[in-house]
Amino acid sequence: MKQKYRNYLIMFLLLAVSGMPIFSGNDIIRVGVWGLFLLLVLFERDLRVDKELTIILGAAFTLVIFQALIFSFFKIDPVIGLVIWVTTGYLAVKLLRERFIDNFLDVMYFLSIFSFLIFIPILIKPELESIIVEALPSFLSYTYFEIGLGEVSKKSMILYEFNTQMMGDFGLLVRNCGPFWEPGAFGGYLIVAMIFNTVRQGHFFTKYNCVFLLAILSTQSTAAFIGLFVFVIAVYLVFRKFHPALKMMILTVLTAGTIFAFFNISFLNSKIKIESTDVAADMEEGGDSRLASAALDLEDIMRFPLTGRGMWDETRIDKRFEFVMRNNGVTNLMARWGILFGILYFFLYYKGFAEYCRLYGAKKHMALVMLGTILLIGMSQDYFESAFFFSLTFLAAAYRQVLLVDISQAQVVPLEEMSIAN
Repeated sequence: MKQKYRNYLIMFLLLAVSGMPIFSGNDIIRVGVWGLFLLLVLFERDLRVDKELTIILGAAFTLVIFQALIFSFFKIDPVIGLVIWVTTGYLAVKLLRERFIDNFLDVMYFLSIFSFLIFIPILIKPELESIIVEALPSFLSYTYFEIGLGEVSKKSMILYEFNTQMMGDFGLLVRNCGPFWEPGAFGGYLIVAMIFNTVRQGHFFTKYNCVFLLAILSTQSTAAFIGLFVFVIAVYLVFRKFHPALKMMILTVLTAGTIFAFFNISFLNSKIKIESTDVAADMEEGGDSRLASAALDLEDIMRFPLTGRGMWDETRIDKRFEFVMRNNGVTNLMARWGILFGILYFFLYYKGFAEYCRLYGAKKHMALVMLGTILLIGMSQDYFESAFFFSLTFLAAAYRQVLLVDISQAQVVPLEEMSIAN
């Protein structure tokens, strides 16, 4: 029992320093979590270093050398931070091993349930948010930098972030952040959890997935909705053996439903229109939207395809942009580190996903669906340089030594035999 809660604490801390602002914005806490994980690994005397860590750090150090030569610039602090960031994810995988994803799913399930306890009352009575925030003690405050506003102070419940927003003509829009920095980020982590849980359980409609689905809907995140739609389509139309006519009917219904949602759910319609029509203006301001970020990142990738523009803020962005928001995670990763590093990074994702699919008897092509869905949600948030998302590059090390699950004993249904009903 003690081991179980120790594992939950490790996973919570990994998620906390990756995306929960009161933790991720504090360098002392981040270093402290890294130190704790390192001490636990040393205590267990598991000193073997997996090849994935050597590959990632070796590639990163090589690129840092070339970047320093190309830009005639070097700063040691970000390099140390990178090592801590990468190894925090690696040490978490090393400590949790084959229980890594199970612990992730359990913690995300708990965080989702907890978020409903705060979100639903605020949804019913929005003024409760300010009452709760004012009642929180001052030590639960943190500061962060926001473009156009400078240093902003905010309070957190640790397990829940407050993020009510005024959305133009639509009035007060209450969205569920969970414990993450914004609703879209919570939605992204929920999509990742849903993907892994579907493979683990062998079908979509499970207790955990129903909770994750409700939480995704409560985030009102366009990217999460799109990721959910693509994943469900891929699972049920690619891996389930439907009659071609039935497949076409299901696809038609889902497509019609998506079009209806776009034109009738005001915030979805407005957000997508704004993103698509203001690209040129946003590019002039430095990339303050997903599409504009991607367009500017692609320019940087074309100029520095092999080395990237560098990990340092001083070399990453053209000097004409004083304040920028590069929030397309996929293109930002490649703009920083180059195309080859991006391919390596996501290839390691694929290897880990393939091992996970093997473990639960899923078709190996499911690993491509998992990777494609994560790339899709990654285009809306800068996830991939966080400790948790670095940890996914090490999944193969955690699962390749695990024997195949005995399907008859574990009662796991292969994905190709999935049914819509639970």
